[in-house]
Amino acid sequence: MSSPTGEAGPWSRHDVVARVTAVLGSAQEARWLVDHVEAAIPSAGGATVDSRVRCDLLAALVARRQAGEPLQYVLGHWSFRSIELGLDRRVLIPRPETEQVVEVALRALGVLGVSGVSGSLRRVGLAEPSGQAPPTGASGTGRQGRTVAVDLGTGSGAIALSIAVEAGSELSDLTVWATDLSAGALGVARANREALIDAAGATLPGSIGEAPGPGRAAHPGALWGRDQERQRGEPFSPGAVRALRSLQFAHGSWFDPLPASLRGAVTLVVANPPYVSRTDYPRLDPGVREWEPELALVAGTGTGGVGGTAEIETVVRQAPTWLAPGGTLVVEIDPVQAYGAIDLARRVGFSAVRTERDLAGRNRMLVAVR
Repeated sequence: MSSPTGEAGPWSRHDVVARVTAVLGSAQEARWLVDHVEAAIPSAGGATVDSRVRCDLLAALVARRQAGEPLQYVLGHWSFRSIELGLDRRVLIPRPETEQVVEVALRALGVLGVSGVSGSLRRVGLAEPSGQAPPTGASGTGRQGRTVAVDLGTGSGAIALSIAVEAGSELSDLTVWATDLSAGALGVARANREALIDAAGATLPGSIGEAPGPGRAAHPGALWGRDQERQRGEPFSPGAVRALRSLQFAHGSWFDPLPASLRGAVTLVVANPPYVSRTDYPRLDPGVREWEPELALVAGTGTGGVGGTAEIETVVRQAPTWLAPGGTLVVEIDPVQAYGAIDLARRVGFSAVRTERDLAGRNRMLVAVR
């Protein structure tokens, strides 16, 4: 096996994992990397694979990880709630906090969502910073009686795709839109949608799409190894596949690329906008600052003088124009921005405003009902 994983020889999973663990200092990362290589270069019909090819690929991955590249980019994929996402440097790596954003969004739609899909997920308490009990809101249905969800700044598509899969199973009239200013990010999101539809085609009755296989491993949204088998073993419902197929992507800033016909007809708006201030950006962990897209992380100072709130303000100010009566806005925020976000939402006309807390008990999501 080639350096840093040893000299070439018969592929022994136990030995390879031990060597990579010694290099990286993490047995879990070593197992994930080896899983990735074994899925990318599988044994066929019991035949012995070329160990040199596997070793060269593994060595390249280990070198990237040693250089500080986030594991998610090295692997090229990561689990998010019930789905698997292809990832690269064009998009942010989805965080557990964003999984909670989806949970809150699904509840706004009246959908329970997936339970137990991640150890990081649990039901979170409802509270405003003031400690007041949260108001009860109802989801709007739009003028035509349809359910329309919009994900602003979709990135990898994590939020939009999760809503399509989890809510599409229960809401037959669901339409999902996803916008992003980055054409590259939309490319990743589209690839992830196609990969999910392909995975569903492996298990649903009838031909929906070509099943993923070794020849499709380079696809940006490809599913890998055990995660692939888990996904293929737990098929999406026909409703989820319909919602995935009908999901619309639009290139532009926030609400700008949406069709005018959606004004006043949107049931749910969800956004994870950039909210890191320019002052705080240099202090971010190097694994974030040096690898993830700055455009998706950093925002200017808002009108209230709070750093990182400029894009949050844009979303909150424009949302009432697009939401149907009773429609809900869910925005991920920095906890220090909570009071200002609540105040702004009330000033622009939302009838019920609250925050929800993350797993650390911090006010992480603004929830506003029109």
